[in-house]
Amino acid sequence: MKKNLTPLFIALLCIVFSAQGQENLSSKPAESNAIDVIKIYENVLADGYESAQIYQKLAQVNFVRENYNDAKKWFEKWFELDENPNPVAYYHYSKTLEYLNETEKAKEFLELFQKLSKK
Repeated sequence: MKKNLTPLFIALLCIVFSAQGQENLSSKPAESNAIDVIKIYENVLADGYESAQIYQKLAQVNFVRENYNDAKKWFEKWFELDENPNPVAYYHYSKTLEYLNETEKAKEFLELFQKLSKK
């Protein structure tokens, strides 16, 4: 008795493409959320509110998204309000400066990161 495998093959293809589509959908909200976070925090700042935490979030999101000019601006504002940020912030700021070809200043913050990380 010969079985017709066409329906089984079509069902398997549907399952594979369905799973792949769900995987693609799950990665897009995180990306769009990052954009929304930036807009939300910038709107909060435009309304006159400021805090080290807002600048921290903006610096981190822009650093991760490789918006180094914006990241630099927000790191500097963050450091003005927070005298003791996490040492990793100095490392990320150093990398930001490095990407912007500000190598001397980048070295200073890398050394600061290394010094604070040893504690």
